[in-house]
Formats: sequence, C-alpha cells, structure tokens
Amino acid sequence: MLLEEPLGATRPFNVIIDQCPEAVARLASAEQTAVIVRAARELGLRVHVQGSSHNRIGTLEGVLSIRLDGMTAVEIDTDTQVVRVEAGPRWLDLVPRRPSLASGPSPEINIDGCSLEGGLGWQARTRGLQANSVIAMEVVTTDGEQLRADAENHADLFWAPRGGSW
Repeated sequence: MLLEEPLGATRPFNVIIDQCPEAVARLASAEQTAVIVRAARELGLRVHVQGSSHNRIGTLEGVLSIRLDGMTAVEIDTDTQVVRVEAGPRWLDLVPRRPSLASGPSPEINIDGCSLEGGLGWQARTRGLQANSVIAMEVVTTDGEQLRADAENHADLFWAPRGGSW
C-alpha cells in the first residue's frame, strides 16, 4: 500500500483536468481498501476511487484518491463460464482471453467502472449490457465494511451500482 504521489498518480486521462488530492493510495486488495476507507473517514477526508482515469471529476481538495491499478487479478472458470475480476483490470486484460464477453467501448477502460455504469460497449446489441452480466460484487462500503452483494445478499447494494438496471 502506497501513500505517496508517484509521477502520474493523479493524472487523469483528460490531461486538461488538474487533480490534486490530499493523498493517493495504491492498494493491492479489498482488505487494504477497507482499512484505508476507515482511515480516511477518521481523518475527515472524502474518498475518490479511480481506475483508468477516464472518469471526469472536479476538485479533489480534501480527498484521498484510491487508485485501483494494483488490483488487476482476473480468474476465468471455464466450466461455469464465470469470470472474477478485482477492481482494477482493464478490458484489454480480459478480452484477449475471453473474446466472447460483452465488453466496454474501449479496451483502455476498467471492467468494473464500465460494468457499474451500464457497460454499453460495441457488442451491446448482440450481447447486451455488461451490467446485466454481473452476478455478484464484493464491495467496500463508505464505513469500510466488506460485503458480498448479489441477488440474495444485500440486493439493494447489488442493484444500485449496476445503474439500477433491474
């Protein structure tokens, strides 16, 4: 876990935007994320999660920026056709291994961010929205609690991040 600002850690995809958070945390696990979210809360800092830096945001004053580029594991279960991804991998990390998946509009964007914003990609007409393929999520709440959200467990938390698509 890094709490520093390596060169480029706050640089968004759109370089016209100047992002200057109070600190940047590059995390390697959901457990680290839960710890850092709790610490930010205790310090009175807001939290901003950033994957591939495509999301446009305003000022980051008083914000701890969490970078997801250290959480890039991808597991594919060929028997069940279920893919499990951590919070940080981009479509380019997955599509060459699983080209049949509905993917995002660009190989450079994060799988999680795309999926949680609907997942409208170039295959949407034939494969549907990516958000509709999500069967479960492991989330860290604003209180720093780790939860599993699916259709039976924390269903409201499962529904809302996927664009409220159900």
